[in-house]
Amino acid sequence: MTTAFLAPSPPVFDRIRHTAPQLTVITTILVLAALPLLFAMAVDNRSFQGEGIWMKPLKFHAALAIYTGSRPAIWATAAGYTAVTLAAYVQALMGLPLI
Repeated sequence: MTTAFLAPSPPVFDRIRHTAPQLTVITTILVLAALPLLFAMAVDNRSFQGEGIWMKPLKFHAALAIYTGSRPAIWATAAGYTAVTLAAYVQALMGLPLI
């Protein structure tokens, strides 16, 4: 009964997981590690120079999660293209005539 509510994961996420599983795990850990920071930010109202003291660690976690999460996504997307397609795309970006 409960499986009817579970949607299948999109193929893009499957490719990302299989392209770089270590980076996917690190991204998941960083996102989960940010949850206690959100809780601390809600509970602790101290500030330094007008900004909450938990904001900097939260920004650090967010930046690392975005960076480590974007790498496998880029690799998984690029893996679907052939070298000829990528070469034509680069030529078009550079304004070179397509051969």
